[in-house]
Amino acid sequence: MFDRRHGQLDFKRKRLPWIDEVRYAIEDHVRAQPIDAAARAVLRQRLFDWMAHGYVVLESAIEHELVDAFLADIDEVLGNHRAFSSLVLSDKYDHVKIRDADPAFFFGQRMRFVDLHHASVAGKKLSLHRSVLDFLGHVFRSEIVMMQSLTFLEGSQQLLHQDHAYVIAENPSHLAAAWIALEDIDPRAGPLRYVPGSHAMPMFDWGNGIYRRSGSTATDQQFAAHIEGHCEAAGLEPRTFCPKKGDVFVWHAALAHGGSPVGDTSLTRKSHVTHYSMPRTFRRHYRDPSKKPVVERVNGGLVYHDPTDPANENRLQRGERLP
Repeated sequence: MFDRRHGQLDFKRKRLPWIDEVRYAIEDHVRAQPIDAAARAVLRQRLFDWMAHGYVVLESAIEHELVDAFLADIDEVLGNHRAFSSLVLSDKYDHVKIRDADPAFFFGQRMRFVDLHHASVAGKKLSLHRSVLDFLGHVFRSEIVMMQSLTFLEGSQQLLHQDHAYVIAENPSHLAAAWIALEDIDPRAGPLRYVPGSHAMPMFDWGNGIYRRSGSTATDQQFAAHIEGHCEAAGLEPRTFCPKKGDVFVWHAALAHGGSPVGDTSLTRKSHVTHYSMPRTFRRHYRDPSKKPVVERVNGGLVYHDPTDPANENRLQRGERLP
């Protein structure tokens, strides 16, 4: 039996095997987009990759000029750190304002900036780049709001984990992330490690649900062991991501990922990570949800200003002249 959809003969939707129902749900969405055939082929493949593997790679998606503007912002904050209140997290510091940190520990301690996008216009434009927003718009069929960002200088060497346990949206399935390479990543620098297909594994119980929060009795090590055990049982093998500057790795909330071991501590691994949801599942800035958010729109995506440090917002304006 056939019917006619989008001007062509096709199978009857109500008579499909269940696996083809899923396939045609993607196919119908792609066919409905006002784009040419080549763009449809790319979108179709990316959506199937997302469904089956839990991630997509957007090669050469970010303009080097924008990356360079953000790198210059990072250098300014590191070089004049006493003038900035951006937060850092490392083996030594736990969400400390960089003006209160010792430069001797800026490297060699797995330091990362927390939400540097608040100070940096270029950081906002990286996080809310059109290429990322366009793809996630197809995934969520919604406007996109960024939740937080992390800017890494070195390899994190993090244990395997899934983001939904730590980055909490009202609906944990409506969460995604993007990892942007700020430089060519050397395989000895501790590149991103991920496990294709792991987004479909059973959830971990922290003792009080699927989130790691106050009252949780399980540990990060137990979480990693749970992931590794299920991956091994399912025959899922980790891979590493060694991208070029400007490449983007976008992943599902439940994709298992972490940092691989650093083989050469003289190497940096500069990268920018952003977590995303939808406005209806992330309504307020996590630093003070009691306050009505100040909303900024960048490339059609939403970002909430930091309610705890308004003077730091958009101080670094190198990215202002860039698209």
